Amino acid sequence: MRRGRKSSKKPELGIKLAIWAGQLGYWGAFTPGILNEGRMLGGAETAMIYVSKGLARLGYNVTVFYSHVDKPGVYDGVKWVSAKQYNPHECYDVFISWDGADIFNYYPCAHLKILELQCNHPKVKPQHEIDWYTPKSEWHKGRICQYNENILPEHCYIMPNGVDLARYAKREKRIPGRIVWCSSPDRGLHHLLRMWPRIREQVPEATLHIFYEFEKNFEGRKWAMDYAAQNMWFIKTHLNQPGVTFRGGVGQKTLAREQMQAQLLVYPCDPPIPSEGFCITILECLAAGTPTIISDADCLPELWSQAAAMLPLPINDDEWVATIVQFLRDEKLWKEYSRKGLKLAPTYSWERVVRRWDAFIREKLAEKKA
Repeated sequence: MRRGRKSSKKPELGIKLAIWAGQLGYWGAFTPGILNEGRMLGGAETAMIYVSKGLARLGYNVTVFYSHVDKPGVYDGVKWVSAKQYNPHECYDVFISWDGADIFNYYPCAHLKILELQCNHPKVKPQHEIDWYTPKSEWHKGRICQYNENILPEHCYIMPNGVDLARYAKREKRIPGRIVWCSSPDRGLHHLLRMWPRIREQVPEATLHIFYEFEKNFEGRKWAMDYAAQNMWFIKTHLNQPGVTFRGGVGQKTLAREQMQAQLLVYPCDPPIPSEGFCITILECLAAGTPTIISDADCLPELWSQAAAMLPLPINDDEWVATIVQFLRDEKLWKEYSRKGLKLAPTYSWERVVRRWDAFIREKLAEKKA
């Protein structure tokens, strides 16, 4: 197979950067405008939108090759086209594959090649020519290096996700007793639904609103005959409890408003396999000033322990119910953790994250061209 060539031609407009996202597509066809619509979008896609348009604002010449572009065109200075139009022999200054290594089988032509990591199981092979990997946290870095011996820690650079603070600038009136769940249901929703009758027994006005796509997740797991499938069946049969409202996937403007109206985010994170490398949901609720109660699974102690109330695994229902009720009843405690979240969230603004990307790219690109 012919290997990609090094580009010697300077870009006409800033740094010429390609983002490949041909392996994404779980959420179907979309264009960046979906962020303001009534549809859900995953964290990987959200990050790709914010990083690409942020770099374009800094003068980069950015093209995104996505698997299912609804309406190809230029959005916020970024050219969005179908992944089918990607030509590995067209040279770029920087090539970023967004959460998938298979494209490196075709030896994309670029000075600097980066595998951006959102998930935990990159299929990196010895023959892949990848300069840098960008996991979301130190825990995430350790996980992927442990999983794949072809990924060396010295070639990893921590690149966090971010939050759009503008979505949380206008505060909403809180709804007393309102609790939200905004993560994949397989990461611990069964725990919250199991303890829900005990919460309602002590706080009758408590309500739980669940925001996430469920049926597609359920259909993909229900006959697996394992622990994860068992949990999904439990969720399926316990969504109709008193006080529980399943809202499904919603657009990010709607989600931000709901997060600001809520009194708590409760996240007894306990995934079937270690897989929580960042958690944008927690960051969003911190930006909303909404206190969060979380487990100490995966990356959560590393990133969020200074601003969230954290309880240890394994999940102890007595401990969780007592803590949830305390937060619903104790205004002083609630305000303390609300302030903690509002203080931490701005350190993860998308503006800061994009500047981090910019500094990283310019430094590593200069090293490659030297």
